[in-house]
Amino acid sequence: MCEVGVSTATSLQYNRTEYDLQYILIIADLTCEGTDGFLVKASKEGYFKAPYRWLLLNYEDDDTALADADILVDSDVVLVKRISDQEYWFIEAYKISETSKIIHTKRLIWRSNNRKVDENTRINITSFDQPNSENTDLAQYQFDDTKNTGLGVPTSTNTVSKVTVTKYGWMEDYRSSNVLSSRRYLHQDCITKMSYAVVSICFHMLNATERLLFTHTWGYKDKNGQWQGIVDHLLKKDADLGTLTIFTQERMDVVDYIAMVGTTAVRFVFREPPLSYISNIFTLPFSGTVWLAIFICVLGCSIFLYIASRWEASMGMHPLQLDGSWADVLILIIGAVLQQGCTLEPRYGAGRCVTLILFIALTVLYAAYSANIVVLLRAPSSSVRSLPDLLNSPLKLGASDFEYNRYFFKLILCVFLSDHVMILQGYRLIQETYQEDEKCDLVEIDYINEIDPWVPGQKRSPFKDLFKIKITIRQQKRILADSDHIPFRH
Repeated sequence: MCEVGVSTATSLQYNRTEYDLQYILIIADLTCEGTDGFLVKASKEGYFKAPYRWLLLNYEDDDTALADADILVDSDVVLVKRISDQEYWFIEAYKISETSKIIHTKRLIWRSNNRKVDENTRINITSFDQPNSENTDLAQYQFDDTKNTGLGVPTSTNTVSKVTVTKYGWMEDYRSSNVLSSRRYLHQDCITKMSYAVVSICFHMLNATERLLFTHTWGYKDKNGQWQGIVDHLLKKDADLGTLTIFTQERMDVVDYIAMVGTTAVRFVFREPPLSYISNIFTLPFSGTVWLAIFICVLGCSIFLYIASRWEASMGMHPLQLDGSWADVLILIIGAVLQQGCTLEPRYGAGRCVTLILFIALTVLYAAYSANIVVLLRAPSSSVRSLPDLLNSPLKLGASDFEYNRYFFKLILCVFLSDHVMILQGYRLIQETYQEDEKCDLVEIDYINEIDPWVPGQKRSPFKDLFKIKITIRQQKRILADSDHIPFRH
């Protein structure tokens, strides 16, 4: 093989999943001594999983050597059967599960050019249009779909349901009611119901039988470092798929994320508070420069009135005339600012012109100020747009007691013990209780800043590609185009 430019080796590095491994072909001769043990060892170390490819020579319709090997649907194992010196059959072999029988599928037939054939049938390779390793008829296999519903055992679903309250919130007893596919209590466990709607179709497309497992949490490590919930079921291979789960670095090391089946988010949702609840509205009608200009104008008028009143006092006095002191000028200015007037006034033209200008200017400013106050009293505040704003605001907040809340608040925002709500769940309740004008004031603040959750599966599961393909087909064909919006519909 080296003579034709094909690199060969007698050993292989330990099991890896790098992209370049798909170009490696492992060849073994079934007639050689020790091949059975070699195949079993390779199976235990994961070399029959994708992307490794196998070519087993001298197959004689005896599956003893492959009986203990985990050649599941993601494997690429081809058996070479010798029919004659001029004809070889390439047969693909795989199992539906570790305990099922080996399924054989002819991939192609190789014939030598020297073999005598009819002129109309001269061909070297014959392909067979038969199912290959991506065969999706999995009727012999039961898939376990883990759901986060506060329960912990596989159950049947055929009697009346019960609703109980646990520390994780309202939990409906899925063991006694077929509520996963119903439209009851859409705002409760909406993530579980959305996941089940998609995964159930995926199982149907694979012709597989589902078996449900229930647990109380998505999957976090306890104080002993042991995984709980969905992740624990996936690690123990009790389940193949789980409910939509948020990405974390720890989870990515132990499970594979299959696909995104819907969009959701965990955010702070609140009505914009009135501006008067957040700020002092009496200083807001005018900007700082306007207030400064008003002060300078009043101060200038006061100085001019003082000078004018002193001059008028030197010319003569009258009972209703300013006496030329600062006290009389101050009383006149206060009366003008408060729109109350004053019994004392200048007697000559210069002082009266200044007084007239002062009263007109302050009257216009008073009207503008009053109009702005009325608008600000009805205006919502737009100052709460980030987590620090939310923390420093006088809003009273609360948080849903979910496991992921405890995890992320402790991990990221241990000092921000603030409110959050799941979008699908929260907006369902808002739709049923809020008036239309109240919905316009709703504001969202994201505190996790994560991408949308995906469906988790076993690490390097043999069914990973099948699940991903079927879920993608569901999305492309829009079989459940409205499934993502189920919680919002009546």
